[in-house]
Amino acid sequence: MKHTARVCAWLEVAGVRIYDGIRSGCRLAAFVAALGLLAPVAVMAEDPPTRVELEEACLRGDGAACKEVGDLYYQGRGVAKSPAKALSSYRHGCKVGDVRACTKQGMMMVIGVGGDQQDEDGRMLLEEACEKGDGPACDFLAVMWRTGRHVPEANLRKARNLYARACEADEAAACRELGNMAYAGEGGPEARDKARRFFKMACDNEDMAGCGKLGMMLVMGAGGSKDKDRGRELLEKACKAGDPSGCGSLAVLWEKGEAVPSPDKARARELYATACEGGQAVDCTRLGVMMRNGEGGPQEKNKAVDMFVKSCDKGYGRACGILGAMWYTADGLPRDVWNARRYFEKACNRGGTLSCAKLAEMAYTGEGGPKDETFARASFGKACDGGRNEACTRYALMLVLGYGGDPDPEAGRERREKACAAGAGTACGRPGALSGEGRGAPRPPASTARARHHRASPAAAPA
Repeated sequence: MKHTARVCAWLEVAGVRIYDGIRSGCRLAAFVAALGLLAPVAVMAEDPPTRVELEEACLRGDGAACKEVGDLYYQGRGVAKSPAKALSSYRHGCKVGDVRACTKQGMMMVIGVGGDQQDEDGRMLLEEACEKGDGPACDFLAVMWRTGRHVPEANLRKARNLYARACEADEAAACRELGNMAYAGEGGPEARDKARRFFKMACDNEDMAGCGKLGMMLVMGAGGSKDKDRGRELLEKACKAGDPSGCGSLAVLWEKGEAVPSPDKARARELYATACEGGQAVDCTRLGVMMRNGEGGPQEKNKAVDMFVKSCDKGYGRACGILGAMWYTADGLPRDVWNARRYFEKACNRGGTLSCAKLAEMAYTGEGGPKDETFARASFGKACDGGRNEACTRYALMLVLGYGGDPDPEAGRERREKACAAGAGTACGRPGALSGEGRGAPRPPASTARARHHRASPAAAPA
């Protein structure tokens, strides 16, 4: 199996904060360590050629020797580490026809390592190498097009096609990411049977995250027949091999009692801790929930808060929403509406629709910060767009009455009718006041206002 491209750190350096590896289970790592494709650790012969011998061969036009010299300088093996000299060696190797040297030169140019950043020229080198069948080049290009980094704009279809080419060239991680895209319908039709096949290809080539993905599909029966025992075996294999997402998925099975003899919350808690330590933000949150509730071990609310903060800092919105609710309700934290509002906003910005609804209420009333009707209207809109029907009722009122912006009665009526049809009882009557008060609208009975406030309050942690 050829060396597998690891690009998570490149994504972080490029400004993309990810968790769960863009749904792929890969871990964020330090930049130099994760850029292993630029300096793979080869299995050396008993008497490998010396740097001097490699440099002499490179000068004679041996492109592969130039690539090896570049690897030595990039890694600092036996020489002072020098990305500039590494780039120079890759460039020379590329000129004399070594495709892998062209790939490495292109990557360094795109990222700006060893010299000035040159997106377009670097991308052209990568495209030429990919056309010649170099899997890592195709894989790296796929990540660029998938994230929209160092290309004009993201193109998921192109990314999916490039992953397919890299997978055909035996890049196991590319097979796994191709499986992720096929499973989710990214860049093409949803095809879970194909996703399962791609995950198997990755797993067969010892990509442990691919084994974990395949294991969960076997447990669920997604894309084919169920095989719970084989699925659990694959998850155990992935976890033991150090794949944190595999440990997290295995923890879910033990917590729920799925594909295991019986639930074992203590075992689940241990596995969530392992996955969290490996960088899985979602599993830090799950561990925090168990700590907060005293499941699988002692109740440890202070440690639970630490887990939620860690997960929120990694970009997982649900953890931010949980922290917002804990600050707001004084559950394991002192009541602090300013912090609650701050964390609800973080959660809302990361897709937490219930947090958007609570944030909108706080912005409208001025709780935990300045009163801001414009912001409240936008936040109710986000919550409504995310399926929170009670938020649609509030949003409709603001549109009809012109709170936080120009009146738009037609849009307001449309939102209210949709919310009513979806089961939001407060949307089905005549438009009234917002949160028990209004300008130019009748004040509802106090009991109604209290009921609305109760429904909007975070009895459960926002997602």
